[in-house]
Amino acid sequence: MLLVLFLSFLVFWKITIVNPPSLSMNEVLDYDSCSIIKGILAIVVMSGHISKRLGILFFLDKAGVLAVGIFFFLSGYGLMKKYSEKKLTVSNFLFRRYLLILIPCSVAYILIVLLNMILQTGKYTSLKNVLGVGISQFINWYILVILFLYTVFFISFKIIKNNRNRILFTCIITFLFMLLGYFLHINRVYWGGAFCFSLGMAFKEYAPMIMKITKKFYWYILLAVLLILCVSCIIFFSLNQYSFIGDFVSRNIATLMSAILCYLFLYKIKPKNFLNLITAKLSYEIYIVHVSMLDLFQFSWLKIDSSIFYICAVILSSLFLAYVIHNICIVIFKKIGFK
Repeated sequence: MLLVLFLSFLVFWKITIVNPPSLSMNEVLDYDSCSIIKGILAIVVMSGHISKRLGILFFLDKAGVLAVGIFFFLSGYGLMKKYSEKKLTVSNFLFRRYLLILIPCSVAYILIVLLNMILQTGKYTSLKNVLGVGISQFINWYILVILFLYTVFFISFKIIKNNRNRILFTCIITFLFMLLGYFLHINRVYWGGAFCFSLGMAFKEYAPMIMKITKKFYWYILLAVLLILCVSCIIFFSLNQYSFIGDFVSRNIATLMSAILCYLFLYKIKPKNFLNLITAKLSYEIYIVHVSMLDLFQFSWLKIDSSIFYICAVILSSLFLAYVIHNICIVIFKKIGFK
């Protein structure tokens, strides 16, 4: 209940109804709104992992899966937007984007290793762990997938001249990657959500047409998306996790519908409260540290048995550590010339 109240507060407290509706895609998916949504999504993912650890609120764990898909959607849209506005060049893209992902991750790993050494928890003391391998599957899979998507994006812009064909290329390569992961039984989280990256690219490329259709048929689209989302989630939640229809197909349909629902939400509503503004700046950092905080308060001498205090400790410590990492990275980025 505490997690649900916290998430409800994040989303609905001090929301602004957009009236009249936004006139362009850049107004709907503007930088501030996307940052706020990413902050909310990071908390949703964290809440999902907390609920899984405590064995409560099963739906939050599944909601975390959908949240990561929306992350990919916003990333795909953001990259296309920067490229179309000439704020991103192919020549410096890969180096810059890799560093923006890997530097916070590296800082987080170092701090987590030091924290566990100081607290003498017995974790992360081997060379393998210090190098960041095996600290957390929940962290590593997202980083690997987003780096893969960035690489595919880079290749598509290097070898293809037409944006539509670039989107198609990215979509096909992503599908093959996910299909290979499914049939090889590689970590199942690789199978879902990555399609949303291509969807984000398409939303930028076809923005005028999408806005025109949205303006004319908003409520019909909303009802259709909600219906498809509900049906796909029921199948995803109900069938065996290695069922092709129950997991691969329904999971991807659900994540795509969640991404579209996020767009429809921002078309009419802008969330903005003081907590949103905090989490908006720390979304990636929250994502990469919270699992270690889950471990810290569950398996070390700092173990907390009370569910309520455990939830509070994980959330507050994750926010604090994310804030520290964020500020360290600001200094590093300034030193290497990133704005």
